[in-house]
Amino acid sequence: MALQVAVVMDPIGAIKIAKDTSFAMLLEAQRRGHQLHYVAARMTPLSVHEHPTTWYALADAAIRPLAEMDVILMRTDPPVDANYLHDSIILSMAQAEGVLVVNDPQGLRD
Repeated sequence: MALQVAVVMDPIGAIKIAKDTSFAMLLEAQRRGHQLHYVAARMTPLSVHEHPTTWYALADAAIRPLAEMDVILMRTDPPVDANYLHDSIILSMAQAEGVLVVNDPQGLRD
């Protein structure tokens, strides 16, 4: 069964794909047939590629509820600042709607 997987991470255009674990996780999820979404202010459909200069492609962004996702990967590096805290609050709200949050910054468990 294909999952809708959203990822909250550092800017994808700045990652180093040879050593970035978020990229490796996304690549494997995509290989397994899951649909990826990059979370910014709005969700942007995402595809990733093992290519040194064109490792990602973003489609048109759309506003979608996080509750439509099956899994959200929290992959943003600290510092713990206002943006990080905001993201963790949003993720806790999605989690309350039944979405699985992987690498939950608040350590919330059912």
